[in-house]
Parts: sequence; C-alpha cells; structure tokens
Amino acid sequence: PLAGASAGAIAVTSHATGVPPFKALEASIRVSGRCNPLFLARGKLLPSLHNELDSLLGMNAHEILNEREAIVGLAHRELFPENKPILKTHFETRDCLMDAVCDSSMFPYFSTNQPFRTVKRRDDLLPHVVVDGCFSVPIQRIGCPDFSQVNGNTHSSKSSIQVDRTVTVSCFPEQLLTLTSKKHDRIGPKLEENAVFQAIKTVTMATQASRRQDLIKLFEEGWSDGERWSFAEERRKIGLTRKDRRKKYAVALMRKYFVDA
Repeated sequence: PLAGASAGAIAVTSHATGVPPFKALEASIRVSGRCNPLFLARGKLLPSLHNELDSLLGMNAHEILNEREAIVGLAHRELFPENKPILKTHFETRDCLMDAVCDSSMFPYFSTNQPFRTVKRRDDLLPHVVVDGCFSVPIQRIGCPDFSQVNGNTHSSKSSIQVDRTVTVSCFPEQLLTLTSKKHDRIGPKLEENAVFQAIKTVTMATQASRRQDLIKLFEEGWSDGERWSFAEERRKIGLTRKDRRKKYAVALMRKYFVDA
C-alpha cells in the first residue's frame, strides 16, 4: 500500500499512475515558476497544481489506482459536514482523483487565499469543507498518513486494511519521526550540524517558490535518501557488507545503462 498527504499525495499519485519521476519534477518546476514573481506562492499553488495534474495524468489514471493490487491512499481532513480525517482510496473518475490530490494539498491561506477548500461531491447534497492532509494525523507524524484511518471510511475501496509495517517518508530529518516509527522504518534527510538552519531552509522551500536548480538539488537529495535506506534495508535483511552492497549497486547500474539499452 501507498499513502501520501500534501506534497506526499502528489508524489504517491504520480508514482502509482506511472508518471516518470523527471516529468513530475519538471511539473513541480513549472508550478514554482507560475508562483512568481517575487517568489510568492500564496494563493497560486492549487490552480497551478490542478493544471499540471490535468496535463500529466492519463485518462484512466483513476482506474489504475482503483485496480492496483495494493491500495493508494490520499489523506485530507474534512471539517464539514463532519470533522474527521479521511484517507481516500477509491476514485470514481479522473476528476475525483485530481480533486483528492488538491484536497490533500489545501494548506490554509497558502494553496489558495482561503482558509479551506469547499468541494461538492458526487451524489452528496451538502458541500464538503476540507483542509490539507497534514492535519489528518498527529503532529509527530509530520504529515505521514495513518493506514488505520481506512477502517470504516466510506471514501475507501476497502472497509479495512492491515499492514505489518509502515515506512514513513518525509522531507524533514528522519530524527523528527522518532515518536512515530523505528529507525529502519524512516526515510528522510540526515540531521545536519546546524539543525535550525536546516529546518528554516526546508520550511522556506515548502512555502515559497524556488529556483529550478534548488528543486533539482532537492529531488536528487531525496533520491539519495531513498537509496541510502534501501541499501541499509538490504544489509539489515541479508547481512551484506559495504563491499557487497557496492558491488551489487554497480551490477544494477551496468544492467540499467547497458543491458537494458
């Protein structure tokens, strides 16, 4: 199973529907460019996000997620008609899927100039008032969704789901997730010596339009975080030494760039 909230919902949706990572990156760069001038993103993010989703997602994107063997969950918080966290895993149409991503990315007074997003669901008499998926879980989860929220959720394709293990992924240092998961169940950047500057830099990139080179650098760093976790996971499971891991990585690169070509 995969689940995401806010930026994580965008990442999960693009990955699960088969959007190549470099295309998702270029889309992020275009969104950031539209949030200029003066690098001010407030109020411009959601319309630009919807445009990019409409451009990137295939016409059957919702069907791909619905038919996937393991669920894909997009988190948001509903304020009205009932105050509750939602982990949506079933998408009736392509528009419903794009709406779910936008619901999850609705940060008050930032994604739009409003404190919330009002959405009219299919077959519902009353509109739904929603906010960003990071508000669907306790603060110590740093926005990482909780699969237990699927239980009894009418927006889910399943009535319940049981997972043996959850690996959390965050752009914030993995040490901040210590209350949520074990060390080997966290993917994120390492804590830098100047932790305060690191936190300020991350928050700034999350709330302001960024330069192309900065977004590419962030993408590459995130990829490296994932690789570091993957190598550690392999070693933890089968006892590989560093030399063995490097050899295995070199073989994988050879296959990728030469055999596949």
